[in-house]
Amino acid sequence: MTQVLVQKINYLALNTGYGIYVVLTENKEKPFYELDDKVNVINFGINFDDLDTLPFFKKIMGFCRKQTLYQSYLSKFLLSISPDITISICRRELNFINNINDGSKKIGEFHYNKSAYRRINVSIFPKCLNSLLSKIWIRQMEKAVNRLSAFVVLTDEDRREWSETKNVIVINDLIRPRNVPISSLENKRVLAVGSYTLAKRYDLLLKAWKNVEEKHPDWNLDIYGYGNKEPYLLLIKELNIRNAHCNEAVKDIYSKYAESSTLVMTSEHEGFGLVMAEAMSCGLPVVAFDVPCGPREIIKNGYNGFLVPFGDVKTLSEKIIELIENKDLIKSMSCNAIKESSRLNEDVIMKQWLALFSNIVDSKK
Repeated sequence: MTQVLVQKINYLALNTGYGIYVVLTENKEKPFYELDDKVNVINFGINFDDLDTLPFFKKIMGFCRKQTLYQSYLSKFLLSISPDITISICRRELNFINNINDGSKKIGEFHYNKSAYRRINVSIFPKCLNSLLSKIWIRQMEKAVNRLSAFVVLTDEDRREWSETKNVIVINDLIRPRNVPISSLENKRVLAVGSYTLAKRYDLLLKAWKNVEEKHPDWNLDIYGYGNKEPYLLLIKELNIRNAHCNEAVKDIYSKYAESSTLVMTSEHEGFGLVMAEAMSCGLPVVAFDVPCGPREIIKNGYNGFLVPFGDVKTLSEKIIELIENKDLIKSMSCNAIKESSRLNEDVIMKQWLALFSNIVDSKK
């Protein structure tokens, strides 16, 4: 999400005359992705992330205190600059942004999917209470979203989940537009990209890879991401896998796509699945679990990749092996992947954003 946001912001800074402000809440080290010098960055230093390690009830109390501070800071700031448009990524500010009378049109930008969002799972609560609180929380979001001038989601599949919302539009994530390295498909390497979190289900990927490695011991699996990779290193050891590697995140992930021959995505849910589109632009066929939301809108099964029922480790490994063993198939899918990814190029997607901005600003007149 950060990569996409920075890419869009830099595009606007370089290609429009907009004055652009980015508001942050967390004091962190230098950002992983750099913003253009024309972008004004304001950091309130509220540091919600400091609450992560606190016990549940202390976390709630701390959040309320910090949220009040955030509302005060953001309200004063927006009133001081009077922007034409204010965009929320539908996090904490969504609860109050519609109440700030700064004259700007409010847009929500949603990088998740509704079916997997705002799900409460507090261990000390019974299942029924977690379910009730989740429903209340998502309804609160629905009310806030309906008050926005526009609510942008990433897929048609997710738009259908917001059937009660009248202001929903779909704008896909974007990929790098030009000078993308193309894979030769000669390297015996399969790639996976994403954070080391449970939702990415690298446990299932590694179990599938065990089957692949037994048949093709000269092939390697490389995972790139940030987070705690120790559980997966332990699983690699437990499964006695020799050629699977857990790597840190890298800025130039496109070079890693070009050094690979296939991308595998095993997430249990996605907001869009940007890495699939990026990999396809470099000529990689994709093997992915058919989950909400994104894979079935990016992958045409049997054309530029394979869709596999979620959790079906056997079929996942079989489809990877099929690509390894069939040179003509992988080359055909590679060409199709490049063609299919072109609709997500930066210039194509940003024209949709600029049209949205123009329509919203015109509606103010």
